Formats: sequence, structure tokens, C-alpha cells
Amino acid sequence: MLVMIYPVLVALIGVTLLAQQAGWRLWTGCALCFGGIALMSMHRYSGQSDWTGNTMALGAAVFYAVSFLITAELSRRHDAAMVAFWESLGATLGTLPLAVAEPHFLPRTAQDWGFMMVYAVLTLISLLALNRALRVLPTAMAATLGYGMPVLATIFAVLIFSEWPSVMALAGGAVIVCGLVLTTRDKSGQAAAPA
Repeated sequence: MLVMIYPVLVALIGVTLLAQQAGWRLWTGCALCFGGIALMSMHRYSGQSDWTGNTMALGAAVFYAVSFLITAELSRRHDAAMVAFWESLGATLGTLPLAVAEPHFLPRTAQDWGFMMVYAVLTLISLLALNRALRVLPTAMAATLGYGMPVLATIFAVLIFSEWPSVMALAGGAVIVCGLVLTTRDKSGQAAAPA
């Protein structure tokens, strides 16, 4: 759940350091979405906390927020496919030393290879779609729309795996949808900031 503060960080950095605009609807929608994430997570919370894990989650949120802002700026200046290529290459080279240290670096079966290929294609499509969206949407709004992922994941989990969510998860999803609707009504940032 702590990682999901990245849209708030994107909005805060964008407004305070990059002179981007965000209206009250975006801030309220973002807060509602985060509250929805908290509700969705409550049924899994064991009451225990770990400083190392919390620090890593917050660090991941900060890194992802900065990465998101950089990607937004690059997407406004360059072709979405080129930005996706460099993102993919950077991620590959950056994680290669860690991947080589894994006990099973390469998939073993044809099914594993197929899974990895499908995953690679879906990742590329999502990068291209996000980079194209960042050309026209305000960065804070695009980041906040990322709160829709757990809702979509819940829907797909029901349709594909017949995994039904808890009442708390359903309530959280409803709050997220309300927050997303409010966010998209933000008037101060309907156009992307000029590059």
C-alpha cells in the first residue's frame, strides 16, 4: 500500500518543483483513491509492520514517482515508441546483474517461455499506451489514473480465476472509482503542460 503513494508524490513534485497545476478535484480524487487502496488492503493487514519493508516501499514510491515525471517529460518531447525502447533497454541493463544472480535465470519449459513472451508483449503495449497518454494528459492526472489498476486487476481476477473479492475490497474499489471520476473532472490541468 505504501508504494501506491507515488501519484501523490508525482502531483507534489510536479506542483512544487515543476510549476505544473493541479486543482482541488485532482487532490481530492487522489486522496479518495489512496483511501480506496487502503480499504482494499485492510483485509490482508496482519497488524505487523517492518521498518525495512516500509522504507523499501516508500523508496520504491519515490523512485517510481521521479521515473514517472522523467518519462512524462520525455514522452512530450519524443516519440512514444522511442521512449518505450529506451525504458525497456534501461530496465534490462539495470536489472541484468540481479537477474543473472537468480538460481533460474532463463525459463525452463515452453510454457514458461510462452508466459514470458506474453508478459513482454503486454508490458510493451502498456508502456506505449502510457507514453502516448503522457503526451496529452497532465502528469499528476495520469499518475492518479494508475489507481485504477487494482480495480481492473480485481475484475480480471473474478473473470479469469473466479477469485471473488471481499466486501472491503469491493468498497475500496467503489471509492477508487469515485476518486477517478473526480480526478478526471479537474479543470486546472486539462491540457498537458508545455514541454
